[in-house]
Amino acid sequence: MKRKTLKELNLIDDFLMNCIAVDPEVAEPCFKRILSVLLQRDIGSVHVVAQAIKNMLNYIQKSVEENVADEATGEIDRYVKHVKSKPELEEGVMTLGDYFDQERLDAKIEDILELLEETGPVPEHISNRLRDINDPEELSRLHKISAHVESIEDFEAAMNKQVVSV
Repeated sequence: MKRKTLKELNLIDDFLMNCIAVDPEVAEPCFKRILSVLLQRDIGSVHVVAQAIKNMLNYIQKSVEENVADEATGEIDRYVKHVKSKPELEEGVMTLGDYFDQERLDAKIEDILELLEETGPVPEHISNRLRDINDPEELSRLHKISAHVESIEDFEAAMNKQVVSV
């Protein structure tokens, strides 16, 4: 696996989060802001403990009992186990990866619709058909077509064509 550059890191990455946690200029205001958003209220002073943050991030990245490292992650682990024990939730499970995959599909569909709107109003049946497509390759094909068609009718004809793999 290719090592990420600093610019590619996200807050969920241990290294970046730890760098923020030990930076005296940004640690407190950063975590105050994160907490105020999560808790939906103003937060007073915050005492940042880098190891506690590292423990929590490690647990968040892989929420299993083996990653319980302190009292806080132990408590979170109990909440996670409680929710995971509910059989009624099993059917609706969507991972964060699934969520992002769906977001990418939705964005591609919106891009297609935006391009098509340049040729005129997009009929509801076309937008409904697009929203029913879950294949990223098919959406990419239609995205390319939508950039070059002269009319909605041309696009609909292209939608109706089946791509045959050889």
